[in-house]
Amino acid sequence: MSENFNFSNWKFYGFDTDLDLMMFFFIIQIVDAFKASKRYSILTNKYNEYIDAWDSIYNLNSDDIISAAKLYMKIKDYLIETGYFTPQEMIHSIRNFGLQRLKYRHAYLEVMKAINREYHCDNDFDIRSLSESDAANTIHEIILNDDQKKLYNFLNLGNHNLSEILQFCCEQGAVNCFWALIDSYKVPITKECLDASFLGNNQEIIEECLRAQEPDSSTLGNAIASHNMDNIKNLLTNYNLRYPIDKCACYKNLRAFLIHLVSTDDMNICFVYSPSFHIQSFCEYFLSKGADINYAHEHCYTELSVAAKEKQNDIAKYLIMKEIVINYQTILYPSAFEIAVVSNNP
Repeated sequence: MSENFNFSNWKFYGFDTDLDLMMFFFIIQIVDAFKASKRYSILTNKYNEYIDAWDSIYNLNSDDIISAAKLYMKIKDYLIETGYFTPQEMIHSIRNFGLQRLKYRHAYLEVMKAINREYHCDNDFDIRSLSESDAANTIHEIILNDDQKKLYNFLNLGNHNLSEILQFCCEQGAVNCFWALIDSYKVPITKECLDASFLGNNQEIIEECLRAQEPDSSTLGNAIASHNMDNIKNLLTNYNLRYPIDKCACYKNLRAFLIHLVSTDDMNICFVYSPSFHIQSFCEYFLSKGADINYAHEHCYTELSVAAKEKQNDIAKYLIMKEIVINYQTILYPSAFEIAVVSNNP
């Protein structure tokens, strides 16, 4: 409403004072905030099981078989049986963040093997690559176990890249080893350490890194990747950062994606990225709210290109039925047809 409001003739609209005008726009903001909150609530409730399943994958904090079994059931019930993801896609995804969260690699391996047995997949390479990531008798094992005493013994044996070791401590949330390097070896905290700390999710390490370095959009991207909403909200509240919506799509953080939607109301950009979540009804939602079907984000493909890249045939067919331009092509990015060829997704 404010875009069409003629400020020079504000008295014409019945506002006798500046205070009246301020109250008017304050009320508009309250109404908009209420609408945004309602939209967020509706969408998070609708896709709650999907959100919970992906959050559980990224927030696994135990390496025991019981935790693995619970996680497997969520993945099976909410992501595979719903048709959102194939068993092969889930095994490959779990392998990728299992390599990042090596502390819990045995639980991730159990989940991958359970999916493989249930659905008779051919993902031996993914399973083998994670199982072969054995950190035994290495500096990685010391950090993963957060063993300060063994760290001192290891560092006294020769010259080492202390900056890289500190960064790995941040990434794995190894707070005891972190302080040993800071206090005893005076290793400086780098920007890479700060970014890594948001993957490790140890609040003590994060706070210390924030005292030493300034966060940016890549820091926020790692917070999104870790599916820790408290860290995301903290960065958004205290720092003026560009919101990397592509990271929400990449790491299937639908809750963070919805925060961007309700805070910006940018239907077009969210529409372009929506196929990344593999939910056709979610894509349809944006069209029903007036998104431009042929919109192309300057840093991304069109929605059809994203659907092709994600091998989402049903979404692609739906878009074609809605008469999306099939060969739309920007200067920097290939067309949907070219992506489909590369992805073997006719």
